[in-house]
Amino acid sequence: IGDLGWYCIRLAQLACRRAGRYVPKSAKVSEWKVNEEGVPIDASCWVSFQPDDMEDANPNEDGNKNDATITLSFHCSYLHPWSQRGDIRGSKQTIQVLGYINPQDGPVSYQVIRNHSSRTNLNESTIEDKNSVHTVSCEVPQITLMWRKFFEYCEAIEKNDGWNHYDGGDEATTLSKISEENQLVVDALMESLEGSGKIVHFSKENQSMSLARKTLATC
Repeated sequence: IGDLGWYCIRLAQLACRRAGRYVPKSAKVSEWKVNEEGVPIDASCWVSFQPDDMEDANPNEDGNKNDATITLSFHCSYLHPWSQRGDIRGSKQTIQVLGYINPQDGPVSYQVIRNHSSRTNLNESTIEDKNSVHTVSCEVPQITLMWRKFFEYCEAIEKNDGWNHYDGGDEATTLSKISEENQLVVDALMESLEGSGKIVHFSKENQSMSLARKTLATC
C-alpha cells in the first residue's frame, strides 16, 4: 500500500488543505490481495477526513457542518495496467487529473477536465453534461522541479541551521507535517488489512503517540 498508495493519499491531502484544515478520521481496506510473502500487491482503500475544528468547517448544501467530511477512495495494484488518474469530485463539478504521479521525460502539459452537469439527482432520467478542459503547460520537466525544490530545502538547512531560519521555513515545516500524516494513514491502512479489513479510527492522541514512536525509532 505504501509504495503506490502514498501518491493517492497525498493528492487527497492537497485537496483537503485547499478546502480547509482537514485531518484523517478513519481508514479501511475493503479488498486486497497479498503475495506468498504476505506483501500487499493489490488493495482498494477508503480514508475519511474531517475538519480539525468543526467551528471552522464549511457547511454542506443543507447548511450542516456535522457532515463536512472528505472521502478518499483509491485502488493501487501491481496486477493491473499502469494508471495515474485522479478524480476530485465536488458537489457541482469534477476535476480529472491524468499522469500526476510518475515524473515524465521532458516538458509536458496537463489537462484538468471540469464536468459541469445539469443534474441535481442521480436518479434523473435526463442528464445534460458539458465538459470544459483547462490545459496546464509546464515549461520545466516535472523531475527537474522536484529536485530543484529538494536542493532548495537542503541548502537552507545547511546555511541557516535548520528550516526555521529562512523565508521558506514555514513551507518546509508544512510539507514535513504532511509527510508524517501521510505515513500515519498508510500505517492505519496496513493495520486495517492485517485486521481483516477493520475500520481504524484516528484521534489526536494516537496520532501524537504514533509520531513519537517514529521519532524514537529513527534516533
